[in-house]
Amino acid sequence: MGIGVGRAVGFIQADGDLLGVRRSDHRNAEGAAWTGTVGVLFSVSGIGITADYEYIDTNVGDLNAHTTSVGLRLSF
Repeated sequence: MGIGVGRAVGFIQADGDLLGVRRSDHRNAEGAAWTGTVGVLFSVSGIGITADYEYIDTNVGDLNAHTTSVGLRLSF
């Protein structure tokens, strides 16, 4: 389990029509970011299976992410 705090910086680009008017928005944005991670490791005889979940909240253009991973770990 872990948590993290930092700063997120990104470039946002959007183009489209709204009520017949062409709109364009291109800008840099930044904001505070934080992450939360949880995971498990099942290990038998030097071979392990891992599973992790991470949530990332960037406060940049409402961009948030949910990531998962599953892996194989070998110990010597």
